[in-house]
Amino acid sequence: TMADRNDSLLPALTYQAGEHPLSIQLPAAPDDGFLDSRSTRHKRLPHLLRDLEYITETPGTAFRLLLPQRYPVKNSSIASGSSSSSFPLLENCLTFPSMYARLLRTAQGMDPQKRKISGGHVEYEQNRWLEAFGLSLNFAGTRDALSESLTNSSTALLAPFSENGSHLQSIREAMGNLFAALLRELKLWLYREGMLETGLPYPQTQGNFDHSQVEALQRSTLHVSSSQIGDVLQESSLSTSNTVNSIALSCATGVKMTEAQLDVIENSLRLEGSHRQIRMNRYDNNESSKNRPAMGDWLRIPHSPLGGDTLSFHLPLHRSIAKCIRSICYIAVPESIRRSDPNGWWKLPVLDDVCDATDQHGNGSAVTTHSLAALIRPTLRSSNCRVVWSAGPDCTSSEAQRRRSRAKNVSATIASAKIIHSLADHPLRCLAAAQQIERHLWARNGSSTAGMALNYSSSPLCRSFRDLDITLVQLSAAGLGIGLGARRMFSLLTSRFDLDGYLCDPERRPQGVPSSPTSTYSGVWVNPPRLQDPEHAVALSDSFFTTLCILVTELPSPPPSTPADDSSLRSGLRRELLHALAAEPRSHSEAMEAATSASSRRDESAGISGGGSGGGALGDLFTVVLRQVGSQKNQSSTRAASGPSAYELKAECCDEYDPSFYHLRRQDHQHAMDTIGRLRKAKASILNKDKPDRVCLPMVCAPPKAHPRFLPCRLVLHLPAMDAALRRCLLFAITGGKWLPPEEPTAAKEENSQNDLFSDADSNQTTSGIAGTDSVGTSFSDRRAFRRAAAKMNRRSTNSSSSEPFSAAVIAASSVSCLEVLQLLTLQVHTLEECASLHLMQPTIDDDAKALSSSLSINRYLGRLIHIPESLTDAWALQPHPKGPLPSKGSGKNRGSILGLLVALYEHRSKHGGNDASQPSDAKADEGHGGARALTENGLKWLLRFVHALVDGAPSVKAATRSATLGIPIRTGGLSSNSAAESTTPVWAIVEEIRETVTGMLQDIPDLWPKEDTNKDTSAADKENVKNKQARKAAQQRVMEMMRKKQVAFAETIAPTETEPSNKMEIDNEGDLCIICRCDDTDGENNGPLGYLGHVQRSRYAQMRACNEISPNNTLYQTYRVAGHRGCQLRKSVAMDSEPMVCLPTGSIVTVNSCTVSDRYDLLSRRVFVRHCEKRPESDDVITEGWASVQSSEGYVILSPLSTLCFSNTRWGSTRPVILQCGHAAHLKCVETHTLSLHQRSMGEQPYDGRFAANIEDREFLCPLCKQLSNILIPRDGCSRVTLKEKNASEKISGAETSESLNELESLEKLLCKLIPSEDDNFSKTGQQALKQFGDHLTTGMTVPWDRVLAAKKRKQARWNKSIQQWDYEDTDNTLENGAKIKNLMSLLRQQHIAWSALGHSAASKEAATRSVLEETPFGVLAETSDPWTKFTADVIDTHPRAMELRRTMAATSGLFDILLKEMGNILDCGDSKKGVSVIGSCLSDILFGNSWMQFVASRQGSDVDKLSHWSQLTALIAAMPCHVVRDGMLSMRHEARACAAAMWTVKGSPVSIHDNEVTKQGTDEESSVGPPTPYAIRQIMSRANNTIPTLKEGWGTLDPACSNDTIVEGVNLPFRPAIASAFLYVPLLAWDLNTFAGAIFSTILGNGVDALPTSSDLLFTARLLLVGRLIQCIVTPFGFEIGPEDDDEDYLLDFWLDNEIKSEGEALSQLFRSCTETIKSNSSSVIESTLEAEGTIDPSKYHGAIGRAILPFGRSLVLLLRACSSAIRQRQKKGADEAKVTSDDKKLEKLIVHDELMTYEDGLLILRELGGPLPSLLVSQASKTSSLVVPWKSIIQNWLTSLRGFEKHHGSRGNSIISELDSSITFKSVNFQKSKQDDTGAKQAGAESKNEGNEDQMMEELEGDQVQDLVMDAPEEDMEETENLLDDMDMEHSEEEMVGFAESTIARNSAGAE
Repeated sequence: TMADRNDSLLPALTYQAGEHPLSIQLPAAPDDGFLDSRSTRHKRLPHLLRDLEYITETPGTAFRLLLPQRYPVKNSSIASGSSSSSFPLLENCLTFPSMYARLLRTAQGMDPQKRKISGGHVEYEQNRWLEAFGLSLNFAGTRDALSESLTNSSTALLAPFSENGSHLQSIREAMGNLFAALLRELKLWLYREGMLETGLPYPQTQGNFDHSQVEALQRSTLHVSSSQIGDVLQESSLSTSNTVNSIALSCATGVKMTEAQLDVIENSLRLEGSHRQIRMNRYDNNESSKNRPAMGDWLRIPHSPLGGDTLSFHLPLHRSIAKCIRSICYIAVPESIRRSDPNGWWKLPVLDDVCDATDQHGNGSAVTTHSLAALIRPTLRSSNCRVVWSAGPDCTSSEAQRRRSRAKNVSATIASAKIIHSLADHPLRCLAAAQQIERHLWARNGSSTAGMALNYSSSPLCRSFRDLDITLVQLSAAGLGIGLGARRMFSLLTSRFDLDGYLCDPERRPQGVPSSPTSTYSGVWVNPPRLQDPEHAVALSDSFFTTLCILVTELPSPPPSTPADDSSLRSGLRRELLHALAAEPRSHSEAMEAATSASSRRDESAGISGGGSGGGALGDLFTVVLRQVGSQKNQSSTRAASGPSAYELKAECCDEYDPSFYHLRRQDHQHAMDTIGRLRKAKASILNKDKPDRVCLPMVCAPPKAHPRFLPCRLVLHLPAMDAALRRCLLFAITGGKWLPPEEPTAAKEENSQNDLFSDADSNQTTSGIAGTDSVGTSFSDRRAFRRAAAKMNRRSTNSSSSEPFSAAVIAASSVSCLEVLQLLTLQVHTLEECASLHLMQPTIDDDAKALSSSLSINRYLGRLIHIPESLTDAWALQPHPKGPLPSKGSGKNRGSILGLLVALYEHRSKHGGNDASQPSDAKADEGHGGARALTENGLKWLLRFVHALVDGAPSVKAATRSATLGIPIRTGGLSSNSAAESTTPVWAIVEEIRETVTGMLQDIPDLWPKEDTNKDTSAADKENVKNKQARKAAQQRVMEMMRKKQVAFAETIAPTETEPSNKMEIDNEGDLCIICRCDDTDGENNGPLGYLGHVQRSRYAQMRACNEISPNNTLYQTYRVAGHRGCQLRKSVAMDSEPMVCLPTGSIVTVNSCTVSDRYDLLSRRVFVRHCEKRPESDDVITEGWASVQSSEGYVILSPLSTLCFSNTRWGSTRPVILQCGHAAHLKCVETHTLSLHQRSMGEQPYDGRFAANIEDREFLCPLCKQLSNILIPRDGCSRVTLKEKNASEKISGAETSESLNELESLEKLLCKLIPSEDDNFSKTGQQALKQFGDHLTTGMTVPWDRVLAAKKRKQARWNKSIQQWDYEDTDNTLENGAKIKNLMSLLRQQHIAWSALGHSAASKEAATRSVLEETPFGVLAETSDPWTKFTADVIDTHPRAMELRRTMAATSGLFDILLKEMGNILDCGDSKKGVSVIGSCLSDILFGNSWMQFVASRQGSDVDKLSHWSQLTALIAAMPCHVVRDGMLSMRHEARACAAAMWTVKGSPVSIHDNEVTKQGTDEESSVGPPTPYAIRQIMSRANNTIPTLKEGWGTLDPACSNDTIVEGVNLPFRPAIASAFLYVPLLAWDLNTFAGAIFSTILGNGVDALPTSSDLLFTARLLLVGRLIQCIVTPFGFEIGPEDDDEDYLLDFWLDNEIKSEGEALSQLFRSCTETIKSNSSSVIESTLEAEGTIDPSKYHGAIGRAILPFGRSLVLLLRACSSAIRQRQKKGADEAKVTSDDKKLEKLIVHDELMTYEDGLLILRELGGPLPSLLVSQASKTSSLVVPWKSIIQNWLTSLRGFEKHHGSRGNSIISELDSSITFKSVNFQKSKQDDTGAKQAGAESKNEGNEDQMMEELEGDQVQDLVMDAPEEDMEETENLLDDMDMEHSEEEMVGFAESTIARNSAGAE
């Protein structure tokens, strides 16, 4: 079976014992067997390739992988404390390029295809080709990422651009290593070496599959003959003693020869070397003659895709080479390098290296080998070349060594020749096959081959397939050492298109004797080779010439001179966009998609991000190019025709159209030609308004500029073989589709028929002889030929009456297209001067190219045009009239030449030549046959004009081109010249004979040039006609002007009144149109308000960046926590069966001292040596050391590192929301309709936009314009309210300071304390809907879409109450006091929290992207911190794309806060409470200023004790509640259920009960009275108290959403129960995620009326306050800042600070650090205490640098938020009635946020100083200042610390509280932790757990886990049997039993789990 065969692959495809992945390479799979292996069947390889793609895209990774010499692979030491410098090098390590090349080879040549020649249509079509193309695309993604990573912007890290070109060395070296590995692997593939024989059967493909063709990828033979180099043999003194003069050896996978044949090959190589030495002495540059293909024309490889030979469309090795070539051609090369090395800067590494080696043999003669020979020599094997020695195998050691050297030298040369040939041959096979399939020559193979060709050739996939194959063919045609050269490439191209014998001059076979001396008959014509269908030759020739046009036109562009040079990208975009618009008008998004097909991944990643119109470099460049080549098409005024505006091509650019442009399909070209034909008439009117008929445009413009390395490819246009091919196709066109010239009509029809019969017979006999058939086969072939000839003769005799002789009418009736031929002739003109000077500009090109280039001239060009081949000299059909059948107005000479055939086409087929009477009616009717005929006629006319202008005396090609275009003959002198040189004599001298011949052929040809007005006296009738035309035109202009005025007047009557609209406002209005309906916001009542498309996604950048910046030596990375629910077993030794020591319970903290590495596999073992310290209150600590396992053999996690818990298990979680925007606007209902249509198409299994990119189940879709992934619509600012009134409150400010000193504090508090909206506020319904949907989408985006729950856990969860299965509790049945319901208020609070976090972390993520981390590289330590908003200046302060993006997010968050307040007022309607200040704003204000209930502890009174005791219990609950903004699985299901149950208990106001567990288990009789259990944190306080303490009663706290006298009792606020349930609104500032809190503050103060917006002073004070809070937070947080090493002197501070300032601020920070830590007295202060002990030895500058680095990220984020908030305020003020006055604070703020260097600072204290904030020296000395103008910073900091200290007192779930400080009569009992631990350890070792001891076990776990984080991490649970008890099944601690009891008692309510 297939499975058994796949299992047999395992030993060969996997590493065995003793093998190492970095030193032993696996074999490659066979060409097609790999596609059926398990790695591809089960999609394993795509995942590997995608991971590799991500790795290589990381900046600097590609350099490290491709430069193993600079970055060697080292053995990773896993012992703790080892430095990277001490790692030993890994010996015999394979380099990454070699392993990468082997990986590519696995897919090389897979899925072979073979044309079905005979029989019917294929019966069954397989879909294996889809798998093959999918795998190839996966390879392409990895290949592109690796190739482009060396040349993209990330290269600046390791190879920054420099004017001296130093960056090129590293890039070229890395590319060279990759080239070398790919070429070596290509050699192994060609020789089928290193393959794995899988034994898998070959699939049954279309047709009869020949397995031998798979084995022989190159059926190559080596032909060496003395005649090939006979001339050199005569000149050279070398002679051969061989008796063998010619050889023909098969060398498919190896070659076997005799010693005599080896001598012939070696002597031939020596003679070639001598010949090159002669040429080297002749030329000054010795390097030129070394550039040559290996073995020249010796290698012959027959292959015909049309003939049924096998080929594969999958060549990852070849295309990887091509992609690397294109990437290296994009590298910026400075002008200095170009000037210093003009002949070498453009060459490719390794491929163009000139290092010919010579091998000395015993006879003293040297054999020169190719430069590739040395590269592939390590891959040579003895089987590659076997020599049969004449003396036998026995020989001496020296002779054996000489033999091996000779054989290896020849073997290397042959292998080099095969590689060079393969680089062009295999891609060319794919090109030919794709063209054949496209023209339906593979119809029998079915639609699968059509699908292959479509994917191969169509955009955008063609960038990964066909375009790269074209690059390799161009490289080979360009010659040098790695290419075949133009001549050989043209011959190979002709062969692969099966056109040998067709695209050459006709041949005649001499036969018989002329009947008379005047007879022109000299022999019979030789028919071309017979194809399966005669029509195939026509299709093949069309595809052949189309391919040639592409090869010489679409060359790689020149490299830029600087990274900012975008000329190449601009040219590519212009060319793509121009042809896309020529095919059809396109919308903006369609044009963008079409244009970017020319850009690489590097250009797209650098540009497709940003603002409204695409943003970024690529988007901006596209906009510029679109304005240049396109114009917006007029839209119909009807609503039915409305839609996205379309752009069409401008007439000024129509001459740049290329009829063979390869990114347009043939059908698109047909439409494009019609458009171009129309636009060319308009272009003619532009060039010559008075006489547009004079203008004639060439068929194609000059080709784009090309890379110097590829310029020799255009020499193909000037080959003699090319002239012969063009001449043959022109002959085919004028004869109406005949490949041979027509014979002279005679009366002897039978004689001609007999001649044809013998001609057919001879042709078939010759073909059979070439095939090598035996005599029997030849005789049978002769008989078949005679029968076919007889049938042909009968048909001719039957149709003789209907056939007509060759004449001008035949040419006129011919429908053969010659468009591609005329295009190639035009390209010859455009490239003539460039190719003629190529040998001077690039003297290092190979000899063939140099000889061809040096021979080009005007005389040579004209001579080629009038050259007549010998076979056509006496052809009757091409004789001048009257001898020939074709009359001519010219001389009619040289009719058989290219120029003569062009004249014949012009005179007898074009509409310009001949009179109308001579043309048949069909030809006249065909004059309007679309744009193709118009292009052909104009192109033909332009060519003849150009040639005529040359011989008439044009001084240059440019002058002749201009003369032909404008229709001004040179001889008249009417052509204006731009220079004096053009107006004088030409720079060349044309041979007079050529001039006379050409002039005679073109003289008097009708309508070639415009007729001159010889009659100066115009008749009266003509004058009258002209006058009438002018009058009609003037009348038309008057009517148009009148209509325009009426339109303007009508528009003014319906347009809104505006005063002096500026250009900027016009741009904004244009950008605010809905991209779906193209309407603005005035249509909001129908389609909803406008919003901006964006994508909210989950991001863990904060965790990854923070972990990356922590020092590896930090003890955090060596500290682990026991996570396994069965504990952790310690043993005495590393062996698993060693003596056990102790079993540590879950939650224990251990330190990993060392790890182990397997000697056998060199991999990290799971065994570690740990140290555990057990703290005992009454005795010394117990330290235990032993060996433990990080995880079990089955993957069960036992020890979990604390570094992961720092984020994954904290109060705020590890994931944050980040919003990205494309900036395009859309209506709410338009987006809903759009997404609904996507769902409908998905349900109907129809294709839709974004089918493979967007997950519509998660509300994702693609932006209809830019195709960026979107899932959210960010509402427009001000959409929620029609009128926004100013309503703020001036509420309490605690403290004894005067009002004058609290101006800033009071102003900020007023802004935060917003009133709850009342019924008077005019809210927009659609605006509210948009904001609600915004919040819903935020929640959806933050919920993991995939199901992370196993089936067993689903069944368990189904038994829980529905209320605790949700993320947030939602009250639907139970009614609270006063008839209120909580409804979805908890979800609304969660949405607001997510929105705040999205705002703050969107700014923080942008900041982090440009804040570098110090990294040591070979070039030194690099760290660059820059502004994340590039080019942010005062000019774009409100229009910068990034500012607009963050401003929109902030405005939407502010609007969502209004909706929260309104909904909260509606849900919790308690009479007149809506008129008060929102409790949410009051909570934010209290957090910001540090106001809390803990400030009343010191001044408590007797009546306050109960209230403060209640607050203490609730604070313990708040400290244990998670505040995650993402439901991403970081919390287990049971922890989420506990949190939801606690929220449920809180919002219901349930009383505290110690016996909740027992009550809920026994309360099944009265289910309605059962409520949620009291949270464990509160119950622990109650259970530990020795005396009775005040408990929370039924209905505690308040549900009043407004602050009023009822909610404040004796100065202490009543707890707002929904805020307690959400927890985050009562968390102290120093325990907050400050990025989220900053987003909350800035968005809240923005939500005020226009008259009450925050001032610049308010914004600055808010930023100062938050940044000072971050400073204090860093100080009091363990590991909050990191002191630098001793050798780091923090010298960068001296650039901005004075020495005394550094010292004073450092000492102030030290004092502040000691003061804060003494105040807070943290339970987790071991790190702080160690810092205090070493404080005396710490330099003050260390404090300065450490604290500055710690607050830097948040300071930079604040600057971005300031920019966005100030911009939003300015935008609102512009919409107000009165223009706001600019104050000094406004100027100060603007100057600050546009500061050039503010965002480049590496010190956060500098940002604090620039903000005007207090420095540490001010914070510690402010107590002595009594000025009323000073903000009481010390008082505020003291409030923060007091709040945090009280919060920390309640941290954990051990029942800690400050109630004993409130009432001395209340004490708390202690727990004997030691006893519980011993009991627990014994129980764990016995393998059983006791429920009765669960309480103590849990406390023990949390005693040690208290150092970790807020919540206990979810331990992995094993799969349990369904029959076990629910409590045991869930494996819960006692602290969670109350939730289970609550679930069991309410099972009856849950219908899903009733059973």
